[in-house]
Order: sequence, then C-alpha cells, then structure tokens
Amino acid sequence: MFCLIASPLTNIFYKGLNLISTYKDARFVKTLKESHKAILNGESVVAFPEDSTKGYLKELESFHCGIVMLAEYCYKKGIDVPIYVTYFKKDALQYVIDAPVMYSALAATCQTREEMANVLLERCNRLGRMEFDKDGGRLDTTAQVDAIA
Repeated sequence: MFCLIASPLTNIFYKGLNLISTYKDARFVKTLKESHKAILNGESVVAFPEDSTKGYLKELESFHCGIVMLAEYCYKKGIDVPIYVTYFKKDALQYVIDAPVMYSALAATCQTREEMANVLLERCNRLGRMEFDKDGGRLDTTAQVDAIA
C-alpha cells in the first residue's frame, strides 16, 4: 500500500527539482548541454560526483570526472564556473561549504581531469575532517582548505 501512495508523490517531488539525468555513455553530451543551458539561465547545478559503489563513506575515495567535464564545457563556451565543494557531516547534521574554486584556477594548476577531480576530492575530505561547535564555529584549524589562486 505504501508503494502505491509513495510512488506518485515521489514523481511529483522529483518533477519539481528540475533534475538533469547523467549517463556514462554518449548520452552524457545531452547532460552537458542541458546543464550549460541551466547555467546560462542563471540556475545552479548541483552534482554529486562521489563514487558511491562502496556506499557513502566518511572519507570519500574518489570523484567521477563529470563535474570537471561540465566546468570545462562551460569554460569553452565562455563561462568560468565557480565550483563549490561541500560535505555533509551526517553525525553532526552539519553541511560544510567551501569557498568557490574557479574552473580556470583549477585548470591552471592541474594537467588532467582526473587530477582536477582529485583536488576537489581532497578539498571535500578536508571539509569532512573539520570540527565545529554546536553553533557552527570552528574548533580546529588542522583541516584548513588551501586557496587555489
């Protein structure tokens, strides 16, 4: 019975999110084009690049390169997109947001998409290691995230 009720409600919920599907095959080009169009329209694009094949780990092991490919696609079309790395601290119910990293700065310091994805992955994991008090104030400075000029 629950499935009969939840299924239509889930469909309504997801339609309101304006989701853009992503794929690992040739259809990924459509994802890039739709995402670029959304950015041109002033919309934010949220991606979840973590590899979740082993589940959602506290320390992430890898990022897929799709977010880097999207940023590169936009850059070639004249838009230097800011990439905001975030981390959700499930145990503390805290959402940590890093300063934006511009694609151009990332591309200037990295040679490959994989290297760029790894830089973003490490930034994400550093956010996850940061400690905060109940009001959101930093308790430590050992997990500092470096700026990318």
